[in-house]
Amino acid sequence: MAVQSTDSIRPQHSIDLDTNVELTDKKQQVTTRHSAAKVPSIANATVLKDEDIFFISRPDGMVPPEDNHGFGLYYNDCRYLSVYQMKLGDTEPVQLGVNSESGFKAICELTNREIATDTDAVIPKEQVGIRWERVVCSEHLALADVISFQNYSPDPVSFPVTFEFDAVFEDIFVVRGLLDESPPQRHRSFWKNDILCFEYDGTDNITRSLAIQFSPLPSSTDTRSASFQIPLEPASGQKLVVSISVSETPVNVRTVSSTTERLELTGIERSLHRSASDWMETQTVITSDSEWLNNIMDRSIRDLHMLRSNIQGYEYFAAGMPWFATLFGRDSIVTSMQTLAFDPGVPEQTLRLLAKYQGTKINKLREETPGKILHEFRVGELTNNGELPYSPYYGSVDSTALFLLLIAKHANWTGDLSLFNELRQNVELAL
Repeated sequence: MAVQSTDSIRPQHSIDLDTNVELTDKKQQVTTRHSAAKVPSIANATVLKDEDIFFISRPDGMVPPEDNHGFGLYYNDCRYLSVYQMKLGDTEPVQLGVNSESGFKAICELTNREIATDTDAVIPKEQVGIRWERVVCSEHLALADVISFQNYSPDPVSFPVTFEFDAVFEDIFVVRGLLDESPPQRHRSFWKNDILCFEYDGTDNITRSLAIQFSPLPSSTDTRSASFQIPLEPASGQKLVVSISVSETPVNVRTVSSTTERLELTGIERSLHRSASDWMETQTVITSDSEWLNNIMDRSIRDLHMLRSNIQGYEYFAAGMPWFATLFGRDSIVTSMQTLAFDPGVPEQTLRLLAKYQGTKINKLREETPGKILHEFRVGELTNNGELPYSPYYGSVDSTALFLLLIAKHANWTGDLSLFNELRQNVELAL
């Protein structure tokens, strides 16, 4: 893979002190916090990720309508989906169990609470089994759900199912509660061609769109919801498919409403499993006589696969989910150091990526100096429009030293100096 030419990475000793007081105050707000977020902990959340798109939900698979939480569907430092709730009648289902070990797929088992129907009949609790299968896919920038209802009652049942959605398109720093920004006012929702659409024209001249499709089509709709009637004979079942796609286009370019493709979960899942298996086969295999240790190693490698992300064709390991799902100099380098023994490929691309964004000038707001390696890289609205200094931000005491350590360890581990020679100019600048 080609690296940035040496001419373009030579230090440009220009001075850009950026004395804008408002921007400096915002920078202080987000860089001097003692915690990653002010919203309540989501330590027990179900997390799915495929490269640069990820989804965080409660263990029951839902994103509640209440404010002040970090659940939702994220892409490019923006929360696209902030509400995704399913109700049977007027009640939420009860979670029985959840499995998300693959990283890109979750299976959640649920059952019903007591349901009061429109005919004044009552369906007792635990009569309906609900299996919620979900995958997240970066190729389609989508979340694909199949929700199966099974009647375990000896009697026929019929009940309403309603899905509620919302999308405010908040920047991730707003979701985290680090900035007291008002929600964007330029977002809208509408139905078009049986697709529920949300759109937002950002201040960075990017239109962010969310499109939700259903199969079968809902029996009734509202501006942010879709309702179905589910009739089930004894021992019978029925499935609903919900496909959610995100997109980014230049402002005033409208594509999502009419051209969104319908997604097929089985094919997407097969492709994701194939990709994960191919990646696992490239990793060094460690086996022992301890099944416990073998399982830990296997799960650890699969978790690393989930943390893979991509910037301009360069792979790297994201720093952590969900608030740090981006390139961090320190974290991405340390992870690369720890994984050299398994596969030097991602560390090599990480070094090339960090070299591409190596500091070239003096910029006080971004704490950039010539040769410095970045601390954090963001692509959200507040960064794109210049309100935050993360494009990239260089405020790190150790990223530059760690960059040099990683390239030395890579040469030592592989016995190959070709990458060092390729990035020699960047090494000189870092030194």
